Amino acid sequence: MLGGALAPNRAYNPELPGCAVLVGIDATTFQSLDEYEESADLYLERIKDVPPALGFSEVLWPGEPEQRSRQQRLRDGIQIPEATWEELVETATSVGLSISAVQ
Repeated sequence: MLGGALAPNRAYNPELPGCAVLVGIDATTFQSLDEYEESADLYLERIKDVPPALGFSEVLWPGEPEQRSRQQRLRDGIQIPEATWEELVETATSVGLSISAVQ
């Protein structure tokens, strides 16, 4: 809503891409960094204490699924279909690169 309102020429034209507004706030303007971190930790604990919806095992805070995925991919690599890998090897070879060390 705010992004569209701040870019009105885009708000009414569905052919143009959407808008975003990013706001940066220095938390230390309002409290010390230690106080902010303590408050943030307590807030995240409250999120984790919410009972999960039916069919879910836990409540996740924003960014947590991505953080878990990143850790898993750093540990295990990123799985890609064999056909995609073969295309990458073929393309690399066609321009004189060797990626056999990555396999």
